[in-house]
This record gives sequence, C-alpha cells and structure tokens, in this order.
Amino acid sequence: MVIRMILEFDGTDFHGWQIQPERRTVQGVLMDALKRIIEGEFRLVGSSRTDAGVHAMNFVASLHLKNATPKVPTNRLKEALNSILPEDLYIKRVEDAPEDFHARYSARSKVYLYRIVPYPSPIRRRYTYFYPLRESIEALNEKASLFLGEHDFTHISARSDRAGLCRIFQSRWYAENDEFHYIVEGDRFLYKMVRSMVGLMLRYSARDIGEILRGGKFNPFMVPARGLTLVEVKY
Repeated sequence: MVIRMILEFDGTDFHGWQIQPERRTVQGVLMDALKRIIEGEFRLVGSSRTDAGVHAMNFVASLHLKNATPKVPTNRLKEALNSILPEDLYIKRVEDAPEDFHARYSARSKVYLYRIVPYPSPIRRRYTYFYPLRESIEALNEKASLFLGEHDFTHISARSDRAGLCRIFQSRWYAENDEFHYIVEGDRFLYKMVRSMVGLMLRYSARDIGEILRGGKFNPFMVPARGLTLVEVKY
C-alpha cells in the first residue's frame, strides 16, 4: 500500500527534509509522528531534499507500507497526524496512490519561488531576502531566459559529485507589490542550484551569465535559503 501526502512547512527551524543525526528535519519529525500511528515497517520518501531553511507550500511525500497497519483509516490519517505535529509542519492532503508511485522518482518537474524585498522587513524576514535590486523586470528576465532549456549546472551548484544536466521549463521574474519574485520550474535541481542561479542574476550581467553557463569561471554568490519556497511538484 502506498499513500501520498501533501505537506506545507516553514523551513526556518528545520535542517532540510532528510533525516540527519542530532538535527531536526522534516522527515525526522514526520517519521516520529507516523510511528505513533502506524504499527510495523514503513518507508517515507520525499519529493526533494530541501536545504536547511527552505520552505514548502506543496511538498509531496510517499508513505510505503510494507507489513505495516495504520491505526486509523486513510481518510483520518491527516487529522491524526496534524493533531500531534508541531505548528511549523502541516499535512494538507492524504490520499491513496498507485503501488508504483514514488514521491521523488515519479516527479516530472518541480517549481520553486524566490522572494526578494527592497528593505529589511522584520515581518517578512523569515521568508524573503533583502537585496537592493536596481534592475528592471525586463533586464532580470533577459538573464532568466538564459537558463531555459537543457544545461549542465554542475559547476554553478554547491557540489560536483552528480551529473549536472537539468532541463529548465520556466524561468522568469515578476513584481508582486513591492517584492521581486523569481519562479523557476525544472525536471531536476542540483544541491543549492536555485540559490546559485538567483545569485548569478543579482551579481552578473546577461553576457557574463551566458559565459558562465558555457563553463566560464566566476565567484559564486549563494543567496540565503530563507527566500526560497518549493511551490509545487508535478507528476
């Protein structure tokens, strides 16, 4: 039996999704809650290994029940979990899934949003990054369009131990009240890749970014995780 869960979480006090020794993670907190409700062996898989501090609006997890039996039916699992989970993690939806469904490997694409504010807003500080942007939306979108299509992102990401070919389907900036928002959709993302892409657009010209994507050298600028949110996972 496989169950699909849609989660929302504030990543500020989490060290990312994946379980780590002596650290508070989304997977670890959710596993502890599930152990109180499920008897027997189960496996919990996340759609993405979000970085420490990254938020999610619609994170997908698949719960694979082997010889396990939930103490409550599927239609009551959401309520049971939310009654014991902390306030920074919420289960939005729980549903039965096909036996071959896998939260990570079944995904076709992921959509991320990065938010920038024009001043150090105390109210928004946990979810945005203050950066004094002086460029127009048009100039930013000229840079953003360079990421579209398939590129090798290995050398602009934080690690170089994985094949870096990624296909970007959507890459654009838009204004939202006084904020600048960057939305990006791709078939996969490398470690800290989105934060590096935003950093490139903030610090380099369109010509420089084109050279960097072709393998040119640069000084990395990684924007903070707090401005990044996983918006959607598409299947």
